[in-house]
Formats: sequence, structure tokens, C-alpha cells
Amino acid sequence: MIAISTSELKDLINLIYKKTGIKFEEKKLYFISKRIEKRMEKKGCTSVREY
Repeated sequence: MIAISTSELKDLINLIYKKTGIKFEEKKLYFISKRIEKRMEKKGCTSVREY
């Protein structure tokens, strides 16, 4: 299973905000990280950078 570090997750969340204007609350970070990890696995990505 792929694990996203807190730093990588915050970078992804900032990127999502810059591209879409969607801002996630701190209490949703766990939920968001699990969704991203699941998506990365489906796409066959082995790192956040690759994703």
C-alpha cells in the first residue's frame, strides 16, 4: 500500500487549491489522503511525484 507523508499531502492539497479553488479543512486530511492513495494504486503510481 502506498503511504503519503504529511508534507506530500499538504503539497497536493495546495496544488488542488491553486488549480481548482477547492480548499480542504484540516479535519478532512485523513479522508483526502486515503482517497489519493487509492487513486494512486489504481493508476499504478509508486510515488506522489509520479502521480
